[in-house]
Amino acid sequence: MHTLPSAAPRTDERGRLGVVARAEELAAIERFLERAGSGPAALVFEGEPGIGKTTIWREVLERAPARGVTLLSCRPVEAEAKLAFASLADLVGPVADRVLPGLPDPQRSALDVALLRASPGDKPPSPRAVAAALLSSLRVLASESPVVLAIDDQQWLDRATADALAFALRRVEPHPVSVVAALRVEGPDVRDALALDLAFAGRIERRRLAPLGMSALHHVLRSRLGHLFPRPVLRRIADTSHGNPFFALEIARALLDGHVAVAAGEPLPVPQAASALVERRLARLPARTRAALLAVAACSTTATSRFERLLGRDDASSLVRAVQAGILDSNGGELRFTHPLLASAVYRSASPRERRALHERLAALVDDVEERARHLALAASAPDEDVALALDEGATRARLRGAPDAAGELAEQAAERTPREDAAARRRRQIQAAEHFFHAGDRRRARTLLDGVLAEGAAGGPRGRALHLLGLTRLHENSFADAIQHLEEALRHVEAPAARVALEIDLFFARFSAGDWAYGVARARALLEEAEQVGDPALLARALSIASSARLVAGEGCDRCAFERAMALEDESEPGLMRPTSLAGFAATYEGRLREAIALVSRSCERARERGEDGDLPYLLGCQSAQRCWQGDLAGAIACADEALLICDQMGSDTMRAVALAHRGRARARSGDLVRARDDLAASRQLFERTGYRTGLLYLLHGEAELELSLGDAAAAARVLEPLLAVVQAVGLGDPFDAAFVPDGAEALAALGDVARAAQLLDPFEARARALDRDWAIAVAMRARSTIAAARGDLDAALEAALEAVARGAAIEMPLDRGRGYLTVGRLRRRRGERRLAHEALERARTIFHEVGMPVWAERTEDELRRIPLRRSADDGLTATEERVALLAAAGRTNQQVARALFMSPKTVEANLSRVYAKLGIRSRAELGALMAERARPPARPQK
Repeated sequence: MHTLPSAAPRTDERGRLGVVARAEELAAIERFLERAGSGPAALVFEGEPGIGKTTIWREVLERAPARGVTLLSCRPVEAEAKLAFASLADLVGPVADRVLPGLPDPQRSALDVALLRASPGDKPPSPRAVAAALLSSLRVLASESPVVLAIDDQQWLDRATADALAFALRRVEPHPVSVVAALRVEGPDVRDALALDLAFAGRIERRRLAPLGMSALHHVLRSRLGHLFPRPVLRRIADTSHGNPFFALEIARALLDGHVAVAAGEPLPVPQAASALVERRLARLPARTRAALLAVAACSTTATSRFERLLGRDDASSLVRAVQAGILDSNGGELRFTHPLLASAVYRSASPRERRALHERLAALVDDVEERARHLALAASAPDEDVALALDEGATRARLRGAPDAAGELAEQAAERTPREDAAARRRRQIQAAEHFFHAGDRRRARTLLDGVLAEGAAGGPRGRALHLLGLTRLHENSFADAIQHLEEALRHVEAPAARVALEIDLFFARFSAGDWAYGVARARALLEEAEQVGDPALLARALSIASSARLVAGEGCDRCAFERAMALEDESEPGLMRPTSLAGFAATYEGRLREAIALVSRSCERARERGEDGDLPYLLGCQSAQRCWQGDLAGAIACADEALLICDQMGSDTMRAVALAHRGRARARSGDLVRARDDLAASRQLFERTGYRTGLLYLLHGEAELELSLGDAAAAARVLEPLLAVVQAVGLGDPFDAAFVPDGAEALAALGDVARAAQLLDPFEARARALDRDWAIAVAMRARSTIAAARGDLDAALEAALEAVARGAAIEMPLDRGRGYLTVGRLRRRRGERRLAHEALERARTIFHEVGMPVWAERTEDELRRIPLRRSADDGLTATEERVALLAAAGRTNQQVARALFMSPKTVEANLSRVYAKLGIRSRAELGALMAERARPPARPQK
């Protein structure tokens, strides 16, 4: 069994393992507890054993005390179901001393005896007296506070307790006594021993717990076992357990313990904890039916006619008993087990010899290539080239239907069934299996196979192919350096032109991502020429989109015609991240065409899901997260990043985890979740540095700087961006998108008084933006230009630039930049004394920020609005700027801090303070503080 490294269990704020994927059930509990004081009601959680009823029921015990209710609970077990009043003692025993003294003598005596607090004497207490005592007790308790009876495993209530409860609950109204129960249901019928439907007619809510999805089971297994399973393995666990968390845990434990060997194609084991339940259901069937069930368990497709051919009409007809017992489901002429564990139990009950014989017979009956290959493999007991060839064909078919994990298993079986003397064929099949596992997202299993091929001394083309795949695996895992090394070594072994071009395309991506930006346009053009000569349309499509992307990144603009041609040539069956549709989506992002970009990348995402290429999803989801963040859909951005991180956990991909954390951190920062945003960004930075993913680090650092600017900390933003700004000054600009941090860097430097360097950095960015007529880039450039002009004291030029930023921003799909444009205009108009126009611009900015949920930027705008004085004192003669400087200085800020806050130089602050002192007739900041405290309070600012 191939697994990922262990991870620490996750707990909630109370130190308990949290409830997973049961939001509707938790909401039902909250509603139930809120209404507990308004009268009798019932909430019942139903489901099969192990589905999580008790976990949800415990939430009532945790949440009820805070609602001021009296909680009476019991957890009956099957062994106690015949003990009279066993559960009644659990329910009422803890409050007996409170309620017994107030009961009539017959009731008190009866309840005392039922609770084993007194001797029964000559005869046992009357059941009616006990029931009446219970009713009276509930009324006494309900007169003090609402009462909630919490009953787990209601089906195991002893008959005496159930009858007493049913009697009391039918008569408890109008007192606020409610019931929350967990009830095992193993079929369509529900046994209501408490007659709740009668007692709480119209006030009972029943919720049948659904199976958990694969993502939820991932969280359960990780939290309970501290282990991460590869995505294909997790999928098998989810399928076998049918989403039952208890069964999934037991299957996972069996696999981790290594006590059970599972051959490829065989069902996973029945966990020991579930075997009794399964055997109990199967034992009710006749022996003939159980024997016939083995054939159903061994098949993937289950047409009834097949069983008649395999078993004979009489034996096949015996399966009707299994349908009647709820073991099999018959639908549309097919038979299938109602739960995968039943199939697994039946299959594993047969001896290996019986299984092989059955699979041999099935292989002769089936027509499906893939299924026939599986039966042949499970029937074979020794290497056989004919079986290996059938498995090859089955793997190809599985891959075409979008099941790379199944294709990998079949290809791996083909390698195992290959005769020992044909080492070349075995290596070829191992490499093919590794490729399928790579695309399925099981990177560690792929690496294990590839390491084995290389260790055996593969040479020539096979070695080159193994190194190529190993390089891609290492790139996705955690090391661009290792990836580049493997890919470059692979080039020495690959001779076929098509294979070389495909390899060099991946090497191009790896080197560029690692920061080797000089390896650029010229090499991409050469690859395009080579692809043209090869004549493979799919390869040409990839080379064409790579060459177009390289020119785009180099600042030569977007060749939309080239991308359209590449998409027209694209082979939908070809796997891989660098597909023309995906790259066209990235190009649209560069140009600010976000709706189109999201549509293209979403198309690639859906195609990857349909094809089972889970390995491509984290990168594509990360890109979607970034696109949605820029578009202002912050919740969507965080959701995409969350899904990407989940898959990264299952695949063991630090590289893509770094990307997803960076995108989620930026979206969280914009949404005001600053603490968790900083956590994400810090974790992302560590992973980027460890993996060597340099281009990803550019995006991350810009996100960190944007967070600091949102808080008004220009110095922190400048520190974060300094390495990037230094690179831009040293090597120049490519596309404005890859240097989108430059305007923010220029703004930060201008606020700190380094106006000359700010302009030096911004000039080439603005020139490139205008040359490409890129609206979003021109808008952010002019916003920065406005800040630089304002720092120089040229408010006319600053306002002109800011107004152009707003005009350009009207056409872009990036609300943050539109809002920042209006914020800049409002700030400048305030400084110019244009109060009404300043207020209008700031109100527009505030509206934009509120609409998309960016509270930190909204607070900055509120701060600016508070700076517009509503009234002025006629006798002090302070200008608006002097008043604001005075307020900040009086609040204890240094001249440097005042300068940063007001986007002016320290010398300008000093000059304003000198005039303030003269006009107010004071000499110190202490006097200034006392005077300004009488005028106004300094505006609050968001805290880091």
